[in-house]
Amino acid sequence: MALIKRHADLRNEFNQRVRTQTQQVTDEERRLRETVAILCQTISSQREEIRDLRHQFTQLTLPPSSSPSPRRDVGSTPRPGQRLPLWPDKN
Repeated sequence: MALIKRHADLRNEFNQRVRTQTQQVTDEERRLRETVAILCQTISSQREEIRDLRHQFTQLTLPPSSSPSPRRDVGSTPRPGQRLPLWPDKN
């Protein structure tokens, strides 16, 4: 055990040689790759959530175009060329 602690450079060199010959992935690299994969999934889910929230915000801030205004008479229809207000007057 003492030799491993004293000669870390030799140990690292040996491990590097073994990895290149056998094409093995170290535990550190495997954990880093797993962490990167988890972070990529988190980023993609956050982007999707942001896209959904932007769409919801747009839908909530747009005035309802299909619903009639409360001040308008039920039987009245607009004349051609008549401009209707988007929002009813607040009197």
